[in-house]
Amino acid sequence: MAHNPFWQYSLTIYQRPAVADLCLTLQDDFEADVNMLLCAAWLSSIGQPLTHSLLHELSRESCDWQKNCLTPLRQARRFLKQKAPADIYQKLKCAEVEAESMQQQKLYQRLKHLPLEADDDELLPHNVQLYLLALGKGGQKTILALSDALCQAIQDDTNTLSTVVD
Repeated sequence: MAHNPFWQYSLTIYQRPAVADLCLTLQDDFEADVNMLLCAAWLSSIGQPLTHSLLHELSRESCDWQKNCLTPLRQARRFLKQKAPADIYQKLKCAEVEAESMQQQKLYQRLKHLPLEADDDELLPHNVQLYLLALGKGGQKTILALSDALCQAIQDDTNTLSTVVD
């Protein structure tokens, strides 16, 4: 795969305490696309606000991939977790991660023309909330609380993260 700073950022952020759990809660309970959450966060790290038009464009790019590729892979992996040998489960898990990477590459192709700006901590809550509120799932109070928790988890250890850029 071509150099993708969005993917590198995601790998770093997703390993932080609580980030994966919060992303998966938002995915399972509110039908959030984890790659879109990470994309919103990455955009803030390069100083780019997520606008309604950009969100619409990225969502169109992401929706088919989620619906026809990642969701079925995820469902099969979860089904096989207790019902198949560990090596089969691991192969499917690797295929799911590769499909996630391919989705991020598609999103990055739409974003790589954006100018790189300074990391803007104020953009993180804006970008994440804009995406989550656009889903229209669950109560706004719950979504905002989860958004705040996710932003805090992402910002934890921010000083040790060197922003990955081209």
